[in-house]
Amino acid sequence: SVLQNIPPLSELNKTRGLYAFRNQDYEAGIASVYNKALYHTGYDTLRDARGNKIPLLNPSVPDISPQYNKEGIVVMDDILSEAAL
Repeated sequence: SVLQNIPPLSELNKTRGLYAFRNQDYEAGIASVYNKALYHTGYDTLRDARGNKIPLLNPSVPDISPQYNKEGIVVMDDILSEAAL
């Protein structure tokens, strides 16, 4: 997978933490999902096997409104819950 190709953050000093995709990443299919809006038609609610609603957002993600209102941009990691993935 593409994630296995990405070195630890401590090794990305030259690019200040950015990782440039390589040919092998494109061959692994990164272009089909990276930086693309994904649209799922007919989607209602994520539910478990018993029909209970499952939250889509990771409960540990903080409220981003103050940062967005102040800076106009927010970078989020791990925003989706494990169940949503």
